Order: sequence, then C-alpha cells, then structure tokens
Amino acid sequence: MLSASNPTGVLVLDKKDRYLYHYTSIETALSHILPQGALRLGPFTKTNDPRESKDWKFVFVSYKNAFAEVSEEERARLAREAAQLAKNTCKVLCLTEDDERAVGGGIDSIYWRGFCRPRMWAQYADKHRGICLIFDRAQLRESIMTSLEASSVLFERSVEYHNRSSAPPPSKGPFFLNLDSMRSDGPERTIRKHISEYWRELFFEKALDWQDEKEFRWVVWDLTHSEHFVNFGSALRGIVVGPEFDDRLLPGLGDYVARYDLYLCRLDWNNGVPQGPFPRRASTPSPPSMWMTIADEWPQYHPLRKWNPHWHLNRAADLGLTVERYLELAAGGHPTPEEMKAITERTNITEHQWIEWEKSKPRPGAEPSKPK
Repeated sequence: MLSASNPTGVLVLDKKDRYLYHYTSIETALSHILPQGALRLGPFTKTNDPRESKDWKFVFVSYKNAFAEVSEEERARLAREAAQLAKNTCKVLCLTEDDERAVGGGIDSIYWRGFCRPRMWAQYADKHRGICLIFDRAQLRESIMTSLEASSVLFERSVEYHNRSSAPPPSKGPFFLNLDSMRSDGPERTIRKHISEYWRELFFEKALDWQDEKEFRWVVWDLTHSEHFVNFGSALRGIVVGPEFDDRLLPGLGDYVARYDLYLCRLDWNNGVPQGPFPRRASTPSPPSMWMTIADEWPQYHPLRKWNPHWHLNRAADLGLTVERYLELAAGGHPTPEEMKAITERTNITEHQWIEWEKSKPRPGAEPSKPK
C-alpha cells in the first residue's frame, strides 16, 4: 500500500498489478483532474493511434445472397452506420502498468516501473514538465464499475502489440460483418454481438511501435454519452513529478497531497540513469529550497492563494497575466503598479495585504511567520 506514512509501494513493488499510472500535463492536472477528483474516459476516435482514430471500413459477408437484394450504396451506408456504432460510442481510459521485471525491486528494476517511461513523459507529460498519477488498480476498477449505467458494457485488459498483416484476410474477423444479421436484427444488435466476440481485436491491439507504453485500458461501450467520468476517490495514491517540473507549481499540488493523503515524489536522471523517485512529504520540514515551498508556511498565506486556492492556471487570464508571470508572482515576485491595480480591481486583495505578506517572508534559519 502507498500512503503518506508508508511510501515503500512506490519504491519496491510487491506485485505487478498493484498500480496503474496516468501521465498528464500539470495544467490538466491542476485545472481538471485533481479539482474534480475524476478521470475522463474520452472518445475512442480521439486516440493518437491512426489504427484507432481513422475510420473503420467493415466488409460484409452474406450466406443468404443478400448482395442481390441490397444495393452497393445501401451497403456503404450500413457500413458507415456500423462503424459509428462500433467505435464512436466507445470511451477509453488509457493507463500504464508495471512490467513483471519490476516486482521485488533490485538493481535497475526502476526501468520497468510504470512511472519511469521516458517516452511517456515526453509524449503525454509535457516533455517531462508534467506529472504521473499513481492509482491503486483494484480501487480504480471499483470506482469505474460504480460509475457505469445498466446499459453500459465494460471491457478491460492489457493492450497487445503486433503488426497486422497487409495480406488479404479471411472472410471472418473483426472487420467482417454479417449482412444478413444487419438486415434481420438491425445494426445495433448486430454490432453489440460483433463487439462481444471481437472486442480484444478491436480495442486492445496496437502496432509494435507502441509496445513500450505498457498500456492497460478500460473501454466503456454505450449509446448514451460521448464521454464518461470516473470519481477516483482514494484510488489515487501518489504523484510523481518529472525532472523538468516547474517547482513554482508545488504549492498547487500541496492541497491535493493533503486531501488524498498522497505521497509526492520526484523522478530525476543522472548520467543517463533514472534516479528516485525521491519522496517528498508536503508537511515534512526540509532544507530551504524551491522544491519544498509546499512545506513552508509562508506560501500558504499568499494573497493569490486565498483568491485561487488550487492554483488553477487558467485563472491567470482573469488578471490579465500570462501563466509565466502568474507563476512568478505566486513564487514571491512583486507586482508592477499596473498588475497591482488589476489584482485589486478583480479580486478582494489589497496592496496592503500583499505588502504584509512579502514582509513575512522567512529568512534562512528563521521560522516562517504568519502574515498579520
């Protein structure tokens, strides 16, 4: 188990299927995932794999000579409708899992951990500037099951990786549909039956080039919603920040570390070797460094924090500030007269409050004091 008091689950893995990992940008985490306490299952058509995002083109087979009775134009229409029903109604949650070789720890076992995949950090976590959320797999599955409606169908498993042959396929498989069934039972019943038989091939196969992602998926199929949200609750166990993470955003994570009883870790690299994750408690005193501004009392009383408690970066625009400038002010920068005027007009923060906060800044070796 991973918790604030027992973080060893991050460092030494006891079994392969203990955790799942979600890479994301800090903007998405602070603006959506953490404040809402929910993960989004997005449309299957929005994945970045063309094998999945491109239109599927079903081929019909018939055992009752239906081709003589159904025009080519009608078959094309039915094929499009089938593709819409099969894929466009699917919502998917993609996560990363640990490799079996990571179990038990040992030298270099970190390379097989789900939070230590450089390609994932680069592609999904804003080029190592984002974060990786750690979830308890069993608890997250329970949350997903609770979120489903009676008409929803859930599929789950690890993704398999292989290159599909370009040779002509047989007349049976995931992209062949029974035209007789389409006519007698209707598209919806036909597709539902087809998916129940070929869900692995349709939703859980990717080309070999993706295999380093070690992906685990949940796929929800229903005809009701275009997206699906899951409240993860206590399934969230930890946060790993990347080596290029902007430390000025640490105060924004502090609230959620406390709310969910999380362990906060940093993954770094030294001479080409992954280091860590180095655990950091949000409430543990530490030598003065930007890394540990969460632990200091002073930033907790920042005037902007009272106005924007969770450091939502999209609120920078409300003050006429860029995100970069907003972060500078959040880290202790002094606003210009024009910025102070905008802050005063658009929030309840006064210049006097800001100055009092600046005066309370702790000095090396001194205990931080609460602003008056």
